[in-house]
Amino acid sequence: MLWEISNLEKKVNFIDGYFKISKRNSTIGREIVSGLIVFISMCYIIFVQESILSDGINLWNINHPNNQVIIPKWTFGIITALSAAFSSILMGMYANYPVSLASGMGANAFISYTLIATGKINPLAVFVAVFLSGVIFVIVSLSGLRKKILNSIPNDIKTAISIGVGFFIMYIALSNSGIIIGGNGTITSIGSLKDPSVLLAMFAIIVTIILWIYDLKGYIIIAIVSTLVLGLVLNLSGLESESNPLPSFGWGELNYKESFKGINVLFGQSFIQMGNVKQVWANPEFYIALLTLFLTDFFNTAGTLFGINENIDFEDKEKCVNKALIVDAVSTTACSIIGATNVTSFAESTSGVQNGARTGLTSIVTGILFLLSIPFIPLLGGLITPSVTTGAMIIVGISMAKSLTKIEFEDKVIASSSILIIILMMLTYSIGTGIVLGLLIYIILMIATGRIKEVDNYLMAFSPMLLLFIILPLITF
Repeated sequence: MLWEISNLEKKVNFIDGYFKISKRNSTIGREIVSGLIVFISMCYIIFVQESILSDGINLWNINHPNNQVIIPKWTFGIITALSAAFSSILMGMYANYPVSLASGMGANAFISYTLIATGKINPLAVFVAVFLSGVIFVIVSLSGLRKKILNSIPNDIKTAISIGVGFFIMYIALSNSGIIIGGNGTITSIGSLKDPSVLLAMFAIIVTIILWIYDLKGYIIIAIVSTLVLGLVLNLSGLESESNPLPSFGWGELNYKESFKGINVLFGQSFIQMGNVKQVWANPEFYIALLTLFLTDFFNTAGTLFGINENIDFEDKEKCVNKALIVDAVSTTACSIIGATNVTSFAESTSGVQNGARTGLTSIVTGILFLLSIPFIPLLGGLITPSVTTGAMIIVGISMAKSLTKIEFEDKVIASSSILIIILMMLTYSIGTGIVLGLLIYIILMIATGRIKEVDNYLMAFSPMLLLFIILPLITF
């Protein structure tokens, strides 16, 4: 018995020492709970990824009856969980940073609706572009160029990016839960207050904020569990939702096991399709896709890491961020081999940071939960609805907004650029697009006001790439 206790103490001390948990003023228990919170906040990507990519492939098959690509339902969900597990665990082990990763929103929609659905690139050949965009990101991350580009961005703009990530998270939560919907005569409006799913989401927001105000330990996970239980009760009482389904224990597709066979279709296509000259090397759209995916990944990752950096502070933070960028790039490259779209650092990781996460142990826990979730994907799709996680995501956004006081509003160029970054990031539904447009506006305003010498040389040199990010998706051949 004494030997077992001694052995356990050694393991705990090893974990604490490896991840520097005590040194960063955290605890093993807090890191584990934070990993669970991040997983709950992120796991929606499993089901969104399956839906978005299936849409694109279905449209491809309709328009190409003689060259169909058959991939069973849930295959992309399984691949998404696998890639999230691999990349998040790698982030924890190598970078020791509380950031989890998965296939990113924005890149997946671009791949599905702009490339595959329109027939610009074969669904299998598109993974060559994903793979090579990751390779470029690895090269840039290992070189000094990436660091110089990120350091060239003014601190006030970095703060605005952090705040924009928070607002973006809140906007995702409000729209996914049905609280904000497409308007009737307006762009957006309030969702139906008679909808039980909408009311459940509002309950989640109020409960989470109240618990936060009282500074109750573990308030985020308590709020999530409370909302989930209430949602199950509402569902069992026979209420029906117009926007999103209420939490349920219902099991999904009976042929779920067939979805594992779809991985065989996608495995290795990032290499195999390099021999497809027509769809890859002789296709002008391929090069547009390659550069667009690289820039999207680069700026999405930068934005997320800026946001997290604003909310944590420990001695070797910058070293961890440098490693995190490498992990992000390597993950896209490696995971494209099994058919994952561009893997990126998730802004939802800030929900773990808000709970006190400070080390890579949180990312490892999130990764393990993604791995363990694979057999239960059809069940999780019914339990973890957008309403359940709304409160957690809203509180993250509120907490990140406090950095507004750090922006120098007396400087009208900084004030204008910062506010536009925040608004554009949210309303374009893209961290990367908001950053690019905001930086371009900043550069133009600095030139127009005769302050061009104050703009970092590396940022000026990189500005043509910012323009390409905007122009390339508009080009068609």
